[in-house]
Amino acid sequence: MTRFVVGMRMLMIALIAIALVATLTDTSGLVPDSFFDIASFYTFQTNIILAIVLVVLTWHSLRGSTPGRWVEYGRAFSAVNLVVVGILYWSMIFPRGTEDGAQMVWVMIISHIATPVYFAVEYMVVGSREALPLRHWWIIAGYAGVWTVATVARTAQGDYIAYDHLDPAQHSYLTIATTVSWHSVILLAATVVALRVRRFRAIDEPAQGTEPVRARQPARVLTRVR
Repeated sequence: MTRFVVGMRMLMIALIAIALVATLTDTSGLVPDSFFDIASFYTFQTNIILAIVLVVLTWHSLRGSTPGRWVEYGRAFSAVNLVVVGILYWSMIFPRGTEDGAQMVWVMIISHIATPVYFAVEYMVVGSREALPLRHWWIIAGYAGVWTVATVARTAQGDYIAYDHLDPAQHSYLTIATTVSWHSVILLAATVVALRVRRFRAIDEPAQGTEPVRARQPARVLTRVR
């Protein structure tokens, strides 16, 4: 099972890399020319963070060392925010991205189905059963609020429109606030679940309880001095 988890993590890293390359090389006109604008998409950011977390976890697994506590918060952040990304895409944004050629269809499938579903399942069943404190909810949910305010401000100033439902030119601020409010309810509910629910965790973190392989030392020959 340990090898399966490590293998799946490597597969997810590869898929995210494929989606990143496909996004940066897209010629359909959907992807903005500026890398800064591309990086402003919340989906892009959360998938990159997930890739970093998975690389760190895989590195620890191969070394046989135990990840730091911050990695578990990174797992929680990735799981919660990717679940929210998936819900919002399929409920509000779809079919955007699926009408611009096969290359972007694969990007949408990887970033809005494969990574959210896989990592939500992994997070629920793999890892320590020790719960994370609720007082650290802001580590998981806080960035989304900062990103939303910054994105609405950029859009209101005529900058690149990342998401139409956050565009003050298309919707009133009351409508945007209402939309963001129910987004926040989903985000906070998922955060509580990620921090506290551990009953389904049946697989230990692959790196826990193992030691890196060391060269075998030659046996010492003890001689008794008479």
